[in-house]
Amino acid sequence: MSMMFNSKLLTAYPKPACFRRPLLVFTFLINLTAFGQNEIVGEFIRTDYPAGYIILNADKSFKFRFGFDSQWDLACGQFEVKGDTITFSYTADMFSVACNSEGINMTDTSDYFLKQGVDRRWRPITARVVKNKILTIKTGDQNEAETLSFNAFYYKRKKKGANIRIPGTYIQRY
Repeated sequence: MSMMFNSKLLTAYPKPACFRRPLLVFTFLINLTAFGQNEIVGEFIRTDYPAGYIILNADKSFKFRFGFDSQWDLACGQFEVKGDTITFSYTADMFSVACNSEGINMTDTSDYFLKQGVDRRWRPITARVVKNKILTIKTGDQNEAETLSFNAFYYKRKKKGANIRIPGTYIQRY
């Protein structure tokens, strides 16, 4: 028996080229949804006090700043993301030149006022990502039990081109 070549049989099955486009689209959608969810880097401004902000960097480092009236704080550290939960670990504060590169509030030579004036109650310890915003779950200083609380504050993503408003800085118009 000789094998005959049946051309109709080959045309009945789709050619491999027709699988390429749907496969590329499927791969793109999987990458977009899988990798885009944990990408929370950027600047987030506190909604009730715009002078408070968190800057999350791609290398998992962050900078936190809060300022309202005579309450203020500046700290840096590392953050970790598990699912939709962010955990902050503080490694430096405003007394570190690496963290406080702007030299904010570095005028008191006795350090007494500065150390007493830092308000660590507003530092986020744990937070969740909710609709492209950061919602704090637990705030305070891990080393000072009296500062720990379960405050809910929203930080929204900073709009491109907008400046972070810092207390004590005013634009004078003529």
